[in-house]
Amino acid sequence: MKKKLIASLMVIVLLFGLSFNIVVNAESSDLLISVGTGNYHIEVTTTTTIDDIKKVLGEPKLTTPSAFGGEAYAFYTDDNYSNYLYIETLEDGQIFSYGSIDKTFKTNTYSYGDDYPYSGRMPLCGYFAVDGGINAGIFYNRYALFNGNYFKIMDFYEENFLSDVDKYSISLSKQGILMYNALSKQRGNRDTTPLVFDEETFYINEQFKEFGTSIDEYIKEMDLMVAHRKALGAKFSIEISDAYYMINPCMFADLANDNQYTVFEGKNIGLFDYNLETKELSAYAISEDVFERIGKVDYTEEEKEKLDKGREEYKLAIETLENDDPVYEIEPVIDTPEGLVAGKLTKSKQEGILQYVNAIRVAGGLPKFQTNDRINEVAQHKSTLLSYRAVKLGLDIAHGFEKPTGVLDSFYDTAFGIKDGMVDVGGYAENIATSNGDVKYSTMKMVIHNLIADESNELWATFGHRLALLSSEHKYMGFGISPYVAVNEFNGYQGDYYNECIEAWPSKGVTFLETTTQKFAWTARFIDRYTVQKDKTTATVKCLNTGEKWEFTEYEMSTNKKYVLTGNDTISAWSNKVIMYDSSIIPQAGYVYEVTIHGLKDDTTGQDVDYTYRAVFEYADTSNYADTINSIEIEEPELDKDGEIYQATLGQEIKLNVKIDNTEVIDKKVTWTSSNEDVIEVKQNGKLVIKKVTDTPVIIRVSSDANGLSDSIEIVVKEAPKYLKGDINQDGIVNVNDVNYGMRGIVGKVTLTDLEEQIGDVNEDGIFNVNDINMIMRFIVGKINNF
Repeated sequence: MKKKLIASLMVIVLLFGLSFNIVVNAESSDLLISVGTGNYHIEVTTTTTIDDIKKVLGEPKLTTPSAFGGEAYAFYTDDNYSNYLYIETLEDGQIFSYGSIDKTFKTNTYSYGDDYPYSGRMPLCGYFAVDGGINAGIFYNRYALFNGNYFKIMDFYEENFLSDVDKYSISLSKQGILMYNALSKQRGNRDTTPLVFDEETFYINEQFKEFGTSIDEYIKEMDLMVAHRKALGAKFSIEISDAYYMINPCMFADLANDNQYTVFEGKNIGLFDYNLETKELSAYAISEDVFERIGKVDYTEEEKEKLDKGREEYKLAIETLENDDPVYEIEPVIDTPEGLVAGKLTKSKQEGILQYVNAIRVAGGLPKFQTNDRINEVAQHKSTLLSYRAVKLGLDIAHGFEKPTGVLDSFYDTAFGIKDGMVDVGGYAENIATSNGDVKYSTMKMVIHNLIADESNELWATFGHRLALLSSEHKYMGFGISPYVAVNEFNGYQGDYYNECIEAWPSKGVTFLETTTQKFAWTARFIDRYTVQKDKTTATVKCLNTGEKWEFTEYEMSTNKKYVLTGNDTISAWSNKVIMYDSSIIPQAGYVYEVTIHGLKDDTTGQDVDYTYRAVFEYADTSNYADTINSIEIEEPELDKDGEIYQATLGQEIKLNVKIDNTEVIDKKVTWTSSNEDVIEVKQNGKLVIKKVTDTPVIIRVSSDANGLSDSIEIVVKEAPKYLKGDINQDGIVNVNDVNYGMRGIVGKVTLTDLEEQIGDVNEDGIFNVNDINMIMRFIVGKINNF
């Protein structure tokens, strides 16, 4: 009778259009929770709907997914979080979980201000934040599920939670942060600057957990505690669910019960985390710039590609040069002029030298040198002949010289690339290196290092060798080495690549620190389109990491600084070039310099213009970094592949995993990027969100934050296959036949195809099993409306 009377009163209110708030008074057995006073007073019962609550408290301030199958809602009515009400629903919209932090809340078990019941805690009654008594709690309408069997309820919750850990962890974090802010504001005993949820930070923490650590550990190890992190609390040995409380937002909010948290500049990011492996709840306030590295400059995609290719070539070179093969297949002999034997390098050493030079070239954006037996023969003969001159005759090393007495004509001609009276190799460019000791050194890479060194203050030593090494026009390189002398020969033409307008050292791209000397000149030579003007051209070098800037405006050739312009009135190989050196420019790994040459003449327009390019410094061998990652690799994803390109389908759930070689390193943070976020978004734990179909490959890259070492894969996106979810037998309708067919597959009576299992995996946990069959049955009988 009482319920009928209430319904009649409600109708009268509606008929007269009065603006009273609707309050549903319930018998005590139906009451779940009541919150608020006056217009905002509401009593939530077993039959109250979310729409009923909205009519009193307004639209929810936060709505997130609930692991009970429905949604989680946070209601409050003003900036002070008054009348705070937390609700979770089942899949059918029925209220299952309810709670509050408001001083007015009352429930069918415990209310605000009640003594904390250390004994006699009821199963599924939530977790209470205690401050001299109960002042917050989340409770559960256990009889709405499985006839109140809380073991089944816990299993149900845990299974749902584990089916999509990211989704439900984000929900808990968002709701927990909001509840924490509300508690802070209402208690008034701490700074009330709110915490905010940041999805990128959440996924970075998930990334760290895959390496067996956390953002918290990272901050400690990187000595960032004071500036970037404040602990709010932690609890250990917490199961996702147990008989007394299930993991919920109030548990996170309670971790910060009496802690003041630091107010950082900018956003205060709240990281509320549950670690499945360690069973630990933790809460932190984190500065938004915790991962910003002072002076870090992001590389362009082109620079990353050059870096990867250069390092790959360098690795091959070192492996080849440092193997156990002997240096020579035939040892050179320089005892007598008529008995000179040029010698011959073993094939692996010859290949290693070429790979080492090509590592420098591809990192700088230049095409690889090629080689052949003839150019190597010429270089080896020249090297041996020069060694004979130096050791036996005491003569200076020279590029061109007369045939020494007694040397066979055939030997001398070969050393100068002459065959049948004609020059067929050599003559275009040549590098010569000498040493007071044996130039073979302990590793062959030192020979090349000596060939490209330019530490001398002499103008002739500022770019000559590197000019040949970095030439965009030469195609072939030959190498020869004998006691005391090593020789490079360069010739051939690259063809169309000659139109590249600049040759530079450091490279217009990536320069490996292993290939630099303690002091070296910066050089830019324009080979097309631009002309250096001796009366106008100046230069600026700016370090983008530190902001330091060096200006070069007039001729100088001192010990600590030099600036030289060479034009067409000098030797042609040296023309149209800018040479700079300042002893205070000390590049480091990760440094990016912006080089601008001012006052050039544009040969096309005749106008004065500036030309700007970037020079990146990195190690080729990442083991040069102290305590860092030396290799990084994206593990092979379970995707179809066409050649080197992976194929994904629209809407497909994909998780990429990264493997690093040194999991003990302190700085193991990596950064995931997508070349097209509109097509494939990548989260910072490698999770991909497929948004659009494309035949153009999207590059997904993961890079070490410590040293830029990276790996990447390419993915195209195809349309998803057309099928009806749950229609395992694919007859166009979901019915009992699909249940029977699916069960026969599960028990092994029939063998299901991968597609049939995919169609049957309606809960999308990656496994087709009885849980999916139960869900299909619930759909068939109308318990749920969709999958």
